[in-house]
Amino acid sequence: MSIPVTKMQARQDAEPAHLSRPATGVIAALFCGYLAVGLPLPVLPLFIHGHLGFSNLVVGLVIGFQFLATVLTRGYAGRIADLLGGKRAALQGAAVMALAGALYLFAAAPGLSANVSLLLIVLGRLAAGLGESQFVTGCVSWSIASVGPQRAGMSMSWTGIAMFAALSIGAPVGMLLYQDYGLGLAMAACIATPLIGAAIALTTKLYHSPGGVRLPFYRVIGRIWREGLGLMLQGVGLSGLTAFASLFFAAQHWHHAGEVMTAFGIGFILVRLVFGHLPDRIGGYRVAVWSLAVEAAGQGLLWLASDATQALAGALVTGLGCALVFPALGVEALKRVPPANRGSAMGAFVAFMDIAYGISGPVAGFIAAHFDYASVYWWGMACALAGAALARSSRNHQG
Repeated sequence: MSIPVTKMQARQDAEPAHLSRPATGVIAALFCGYLAVGLPLPVLPLFIHGHLGFSNLVVGLVIGFQFLATVLTRGYAGRIADLLGGKRAALQGAAVMALAGALYLFAAAPGLSANVSLLLIVLGRLAAGLGESQFVTGCVSWSIASVGPQRAGMSMSWTGIAMFAALSIGAPVGMLLYQDYGLGLAMAACIATPLIGAAIALTTKLYHSPGGVRLPFYRVIGRIWREGLGLMLQGVGLSGLTAFASLFFAAQHWHHAGEVMTAFGIGFILVRLVFGHLPDRIGGYRVAVWSLAVEAAGQGLLWLASDATQALAGALVTGLGCALVFPALGVEALKRVPPANRGSAMGAFVAFMDIAYGISGPVAGFIAAHFDYASVYWWGMACALAGAALARSSRNHQG
């Protein structure tokens, strides 16, 4: 698809000055739209496994389809953000995310066979991936453009707060709606929330990344792959929480499964609010090493948990560790590309997390089927430790 560069160039003269903090409208829009990601997280695994009767492996595959669609479209999303602005990418993504919610809603219709319902959910996951790719890449790029590169780490901290606040609120609300009213109402919320986010985005000023030399997407990947791989290893632990925490709690006959992502989000948001400035001030690699070590400790607590309280504590510590990995490694990734490629760099960078989610779902399903659900978190711990080692070694490759 050809996108005229002149549209961006024509608007740059009227570009607002950089803000001291990310544009409030961008953060609010991201929060509202990302609720559509959090709402189905504990719901779809229970619906697919408990109601439709499919295996744990199928659960992992279906959850992973979203991330496959996302990673395959990150390049397009980054190009839209670089050439036409993050606002355009965010609005396109919100519309497709609402379509995903509609497909989930249709899957709950009475009289459908299990296979037809599963097919609709798969299509919904693919649409959700396409929509999330554009929406998140657009909002992250838009937020960075609003504050400038000198505050990129702080910007990514705030966008992460918005996303994981949405996960923390969306997951228990989705579970509550599912338990009290069924899949239909929970998925209707997945239609409404991205549309609300789009409405907020429409009223927010447009900020662009600078013009200049633009690299092909494959060259952007070649420059930021170390940082992306570190992010991918961090994402394994989070993937285990999102895909299998509700089944883990059910197998142990524990209550409060819907609060797992809330515990994660509390730890995550607390660290970002208090220490979100650290990647800009002391360097991303140093922050990433310690963060990944803490994530590994949280995954270890989940692996060894003997009751729900210990498991929730593990989710909380995992959130503490995951909090700064994205901004820490993201700051380093942005240093490796020309300014005009920041949207593409963010698209490529986040694609590594998409890969983690896409691979981790099936791998975790295999581990759960052949061992137990607790072993999923042993795997997350091992990957986080590998990520810490990689981040430490990457400090020697900053040229």
